Amino acid sequence: MNKIFLIIVMVVALGSPALAGSWARGMGSGMGYGLGHCTDSELNLTPDQASKLKALQSEYLKSIRPFQMELLDKRAELRICEPGMGREAVRAAQLRRRVQEIDEKIREAWLRYKMECRALLTLDQLDRLDALKGTGGSPGMGRMRLMGE
Repeated sequence: MNKIFLIIVMVVALGSPALAGSWARGMGSGMGYGLGHCTDSELNLTPDQASKLKALQSEYLKSIRPFQMELLDKRAELRICEPGMGREAVRAAQLRRRVQEIDEKIREAWLRYKMECRALLTLDQLDRLDALKGTGGSPGMGRMRLMGE
């Protein structure tokens, strides 16, 4: 009986992460022109708007690429630094500070990008976007408008 119970626990413990990966969406479903999960059809974008949004997205991704690469390097370096005394502790603190600076630069770029995307939309599209975001927008942002109307 104990062996069967142990086998069941092992199967559940080892199988759960694999199953969760197929159901979970992770960090999101992609950039979506900076408009979250909204599609062209949901917002009735004109072809001109769609092309401008794609160009903004491409520019945004290109601008943050160096930050992303540096962030990966610094986080890997930070994992290698063991907490301790002396130079390791100082180096770890410096790395943590740099990671925070890079994160802030990426957040600022994201905010600029979102504002530029929203500037291309009509008032009706912005209202529709805000209504759609109530079903899964950015965490902490809620229905907040980034552009004052």
